[in-house]
Amino acid sequence: MENMDYPQKPRGQMSAEMVIVASVAVMVLLGIYVVNGQLQSSWEGQKERLSASSASERAAMVINRVAAGGNGTFISFENTVSPEVTMMEIFEGRSVRAYYALGGYASSPIVTGNININEIPLNQQVVVANEGGTIVLRDD
Repeated sequence: MENMDYPQKPRGQMSAEMVIVASVAVMVLLGIYVVNGQLQSSWEGQKERLSASSASERAAMVINRVAAGGNGTFISFENTVSPEVTMMEIFEGRSVRAYYALGGYASSPIVTGNININEIPLNQQVVVANEGGTIVLRDD
């Protein structure tokens, strides 16, 4: 049998192909990293909005129940909120707003405009009362 010499690939060509494959792999990994960072940021924002929404809905529900209950009705509740919620207030006598750390807020409607509350304390016992038709916070 004859000794057949097979043509060999030039080594320089193989190096260029490896560089191209490695560059494409790095670009794909970089793309995955960027997309993951954006998704993480979006998740954090969503989490803060949901925490604020839950807090505002809970406070609005208590205020609405006290308003519906009439004179002399009061409800005491623990206004525990997540660390992302930075402040809660009554906005223009029409809604409870809970502000969160990323700079937004969640709002929940209230049924009465006859309310004498500005800011709702966070992470403490709160007593909401109906005194002569006006909704107030009491220190009990």
